[in-house]
Amino acid sequence: MYLFHDLKLIYIIVPGTGSNSFHGSLKKKFNHWERVRVNGNHPAWDIDTNIRNAAHFTARQAKLMIEPRTWAHYKKISFVRDPYDWVTSIYNKGGLLNSIGEDNTIPFHTFIKNLKITPYFWFTDNDGEVIVDKIYRIEGLNTEIFEEFNCAQLYENKSTGKKYPFSDDDKEIIQRKFKREFIHYDR
Repeated sequence: MYLFHDLKLIYIIVPGTGSNSFHGSLKKKFNHWERVRVNGNHPAWDIDTNIRNAAHFTARQAKLMIEPRTWAHYKKISFVRDPYDWVTSIYNKGGLLNSIGEDNTIPFHTFIKNLKITPYFWFTDNDGEVIVDKIYRIEGLNTEIFEEFNCAQLYENKSTGKKYPFSDDDKEIIQRKFKREFIHYDR
């Protein structure tokens, strides 16, 4: 996660949503930013035991790490991605089990059935209430989002992993598990 002090912005990074394209451009444009670091015995590690990569801490973990005044006065943002694209992207990532607790070494269809978290996992508190101020669709990054933050795109993340066919059963599971993400998309 990043703090962009010039913008009074907290950026919660959801893996598989094009985060490098976004924060890379912001870091180039704005001078006063920091990547939030945490020591190994910080209580934030205990909130979501499946998240073992501090770069991808959830908003509820960030809330424990960031000074309360900053948390209260900075805008908290994150990105969502089309659920089918996100599932494919996250399945193709390396080290997933050790970083966010999802096993992508199993067959694709089994992965979908076993998937426990979705992007909204990063946006919510323990009761499922959204605690970020704005959720952007990553598909708008090249247009309105860079324009909103008055910065230029340095590069575009590309999904280079293998594409997998979705069975009807997969689609049914994704429709159910990603109900909240689908509110950002017309389907």
